[in-house]
Amino acid sequence: MGSPHVLENICIPKFDNKDKLHLKFTDLSELAHKETAKGNDVSEIEMEIDELAANIWGLTKEELKEIQAALEEIS
Repeated sequence: MGSPHVLENICIPKFDNKDKLHLKFTDLSELAHKETAKGNDVSEIEMEIDELAANIWGLTKEELKEIQAALEEIS
């Protein structure tokens, strides 16, 4: 399991309750948790979360796809 110090090495913006993207993350996270608890597939919600994260970090769609492919390889 990862250690919290890992977060010191990546840029995660501080939550801003006035930022529409941050609020969308909150909504999607809550929805994903509710749907998971019901036993429903959350892959589409996870994709939306990935796309929001890519947007915040300034990643292109191609870069996001490369990251997703790499994560699939290691899981």
